Amino acid sequence: MSLHDENFEQNWVKQLHNRSWEMELLIVGFALLVLMRVPESLIEFLSPIESTVSNPFIRGLIPLGFTLIVATYIMSFNLGIHIILRGYWIGIVGLNSVFPDGVNIEKLNFHPRFADYLKSKLHNLAETALRIDKICSAIFAFTFLLIFIFISLAFYLLSMVLILSPITLLPEGFKQSVGQFYVLIVLFVYIILGLLSAADFLSLGLFKKIKKGWFARPYYWLSRYFRFITGFTFYQSIYYTLISNVPRKIIATILSVYLFITIGFFITRYDETIYFPKSGQMSAHRVLQKHYLDSLDPEHYIKSPIIPGKFVNTGFIELFIPYQITENDSLQKYCDGILPLKSIGFSFKGTVVFNVDSSRIRKAEKAQSEENIAAILDCVAKLYEISIDDSIVQEVHFLFYNHPHSDEPGYLTAIPTEALNPGLHRLTIRKKYDFSTDKKRLATTFHIPFWVVR
Repeated sequence: MSLHDENFEQNWVKQLHNRSWEMELLIVGFALLVLMRVPESLIEFLSPIESTVSNPFIRGLIPLGFTLIVATYIMSFNLGIHIILRGYWIGIVGLNSVFPDGVNIEKLNFHPRFADYLKSKLHNLAETALRIDKICSAIFAFTFLLIFIFISLAFYLLSMVLILSPITLLPEGFKQSVGQFYVLIVLFVYIILGLLSAADFLSLGLFKKIKKGWFARPYYWLSRYFRFITGFTFYQSIYYTLISNVPRKIIATILSVYLFITIGFFITRYDETIYFPKSGQMSAHRVLQKHYLDSLDPEHYIKSPIIPGKFVNTGFIELFIPYQITENDSLQKYCDGILPLKSIGFSFKGTVVFNVDSSRIRKAEKAQSEENIAAILDCVAKLYEISIDDSIVQEVHFLFYNHPHSDEPGYLTAIPTEALNPGLHRLTIRKKYDFSTDKKRLATTFHIPFWVVR
């Protein structure tokens, strides 16, 4: 490379560095607009997986999505601070262009004690602008470092799921004995190694300073494994640049504060409504938004029994019960002779026919027969006990239904209300499962208050 080309490249990089604030503001503005939609979009994407998928590989997307939601909130907070500081920086730069000499202490005519204090504490506007510019750039880099940390945590959890997944391939007889032992051992070892790697990361490389060969050699390979699994390779340059240039106490303090604030935000709360039930507490004397279609968030997936609204002015209640994958075992246990309509797993859309034996074809045709479909619906009706004001509804007829809210699969029925007096009533849906504890019984019982209006 010639000297002219080298000088041109250096000048180009310098000009790019001097005008990096423009790119920062553009990226921050665009990022904040996108981040406003990310949590709702992730919830909308993950809710069907949580309700209709039992495969551990696919359900591994749930912790990944949760960490991405946390990362979006952190990114929004940091970028908001960045915009505020950048606005302050622009104001300082503009003020410096108008008044390059800064504060005129003599013109203020203060007492010498106040004048000396201002001279010792006030910096000129150029120095202040330069300092704020460095802080803004550091916040921009640190924000993405935090996001990558949460993504790494999600990848770590996904790798744990992949390591535990071989138990699903074991025969049913081995899952209870060998499977539990395998899970306990693998979880214990993997969590200990993960905590060791996390402690080294948060301590800014404390374990990498150990010179003993018996520790350094195996830890080197362990570090390389987690560097690959967690995706640390993609952002290690940001991490090592910060810890090698910024005082470690500052970085450790900021990381610890963010960690405790994030954990505290999700596990603690302040409340003085001591005579009001908790938000997640099931109660027959509480109106829950999730049970009413007219008050349900359009972005949320239907996961519980739902009726159109709190007020009923017709002769019936339209009740929709979403399909839950936990019902598969119950249907197989309580209903003999019914056949599944589909196979678990991925499949082709439409109809794809391969050369298979006639017995499998006959079994598939029997599964799709009207008799089998009717038998499944009869079994579903037996698994649910529906009552109004402690009076059990004797005849309940379900039909398969994809709810137009978000195309949720489930069962639809209509409960007559002509005999009910105007006023408050309570619709109760109970799943007839084997209850091992009262807590499990309460968890499978839904109470939906409604008012009959004539």
